[in-house]
Amino acid sequence: PPPKLELVRFLDGGNGVDVRFDSPTDMVGGAWDVDCATLFKYDEYQFGTEATCSWYNHTVLKITFSSGAAIVPFDYVNATKDNAVYLIGGVLKTNIDGATLTSVSQYAEAQKPWNPVAPSISITAPSSVGVCDGISLDARGATGGGSRALTYEWGVLTDWDAETTEEADSVVALQEKLVTTSTVISLGFGDLLAGRAYTFLIAARNYLGETTTAFATVNKLGSPSPMVLFQESTIGMVRSDAK
Repeated sequence: PPPKLELVRFLDGGNGVDVRFDSPTDMVGGAWDVDCATLFKYDEYQFGTEATCSWYNHTVLKITFSSGAAIVPFDYVNATKDNAVYLIGGVLKTNIDGATLTSVSQYAEAQKPWNPVAPSISITAPSSVGVCDGISLDARGATGGGSRALTYEWGVLTDWDAETTEEADSVVALQEKLVTTSTVISLGFGDLLAGRAYTFLIAARNYLGETTTAFATVNKLGSPSPMVLFQESTIGMVRSDAK
């Protein structure tokens, strides 16, 4: 019988999938590299316009995504057409001389990788700022998106309770300023209460569902940061042999 799709699984890095057949194939004429459009429906939409398809052997094919890939791992709760790979019928044959039968149109759900890559992210921020200073939180440079954009969510934690209306309003206003998808946030001197510590966090999530959270604690001093001044002095020199 002609080959059938047996398994489709995402690579750990998220940048492609392996497609396994239940028996050796003719690799579409024996070429190690094949145009993805020859074998798969919706290839540009699912894999990206510059995706490549290459055989490991007669049974397993590797699809490497390019920019714009839309396929996502199968989800039993929210299954969609973007969860599967669709084989075109009438193309693939078994690896037997003289074979004439070809595989029929079929699909297989794309499974999550065995060891999916997790995002790597950190926050650059000062450990303390003066009462008159603002701060910048910078989480640029995150990796682990699996060739796709990461999504971000900011938050803030405190080790103190808001005891007055002013303090409560300040925390609420700060939380609202953290509702952004940007990886850089600038806060003014009035956004943080003097004499308090704030732990800022950002969660980075990739399309494989893996999330990493980074933290940075900033102490808002109760007084301005000390200023250090260097006073220039003049040194006079007197020659001992002066006449």
